[in-house]
This record gives sequence, structure tokens and C-alpha cells, in this order.
Amino acid sequence: MDYKELKLNIARAGLTIKEFAELIGSHPNSITNLKQREAVPKNIAIISVLMAELARNKIDITSLLK
Repeated sequence: MDYKELKLNIARAGLTIKEFAELIGSHPNSITNLKQREAVPKNIAIISVLMAELARNKIDITSLLK
């Protein structure tokens, strides 16, 4: 997955980069720095896909992860 697809999944989840980073225990700059890489780390990619799918099914992500 590339950074563009990551951002799309984060948006589908109804989150900003900052909110996504906070939910996974990361710094927002660490997420935006991923655009420098050829591919997003697999664990970050999987999390973004799962969060987007939860949102699509109207499951509140924030209540599950806090």
C-alpha cells in the first residue's frame, strides 16, 4: 500500500491523520513521513484497512480503541 491509499483509508474511517496517529499510539509526523517510503509498513496498512471497514459498517472506532 502506498501513502495515497493509506490517506484514503484514514479518510474512509472518518479520521484525520492526527486522530489516526493518536489512536494507534503514534505521532502524526511519523504517519506523514511515510509518504517518503515506497510502501507503508504492513501493520499500519492493515490497521487503516480495518478502521475503514469498521467505519463502513458504522462501528465507532474511537470507542473501541480508547
